[in-house]
Amino acid sequence: MRLGSLAAVSLLLLSSSTFAQEAIYTRSATQPAAGVLAWRQQLHYMDYTQGMKELSERTMLSYGITGNLAVEAQLPVYSMTHHWYRTASGAGDLLLLAKGRIWQRHDSAIDTARIGVFGGAAFGVGPTELTGGGVDPILGAVYMQVAGRHGINVAAQYQLTTAGSNQPLMPGAGKADLFRTDVAYLWRFAPEEYTTEEDAAWYLTAEANSYLETNGNYELLISPGLLYEGTKFALELGVQLPAVQHVSNRPAQGFGITLGFRLLF
Repeated sequence: MRLGSLAAVSLLLLSSSTFAQEAIYTRSATQPAAGVLAWRQQLHYMDYTQGMKELSERTMLSYGITGNLAVEAQLPVYSMTHHWYRTASGAGDLLLLAKGRIWQRHDSAIDTARIGVFGGAAFGVGPTELTGGGVDPILGAVYMQVAGRHGINVAAQYQLTTAGSNQPLMPGAGKADLFRTDVAYLWRFAPEEYTTEEDAAWYLTAEANSYLETNGNYELLISPGLLYEGTKFALELGVQLPAVQHVSNRPAQGFGITLGFRLLF
């Protein structure tokens, strides 16, 4: 590909899309451009231990304030059942965050590295079994790098619990603080090279998602996935499999599957 064509494609991808190299369960250091609204919707099923099952949908909105600053809102809605008998249902934590890019480097028209930080709070708006039950501060950071057809994202966040349930159903809903780390690898298998006629891409993803609570609970999930990214929309399919589990006061996460889409306005 000629340098001029490559630069044109790169400018289109990086300026109009907040999706580039963003995995399914792991945060990315990308964000909407100034004045752009991104809507992301996920439908999720999770089979826990102790006969607990989760069916949920998560709505995520992100808006670009400047090129380096965005605000974000997330709200999940759950239906939790025990052997298919409803146990709890309703909204989870309303998550309100500010996200800023503090460093970036461009090695070529496509290759890039970025660091982002984010902070805010989770507000318990639903049943205490499904939320932290209070106002829980959150602080985190994420590193992203794209090198040709390969991409990585490494994210970490700490959530301080101010209330919490005595009988939580999921990580972060109990009285312990939650430290979460996520690592994602993405491989673009099509197209091999971008052209001025081709601005969409298919990725295979592999993620490691860990949840460490200050009461000693620890879970590690391995999450393969498939991702389609265009400049204005994206489609995602992810599967989660338990790798390590040490949980004492709530059901442990088991097999999960996620379907989702993302739109830019």
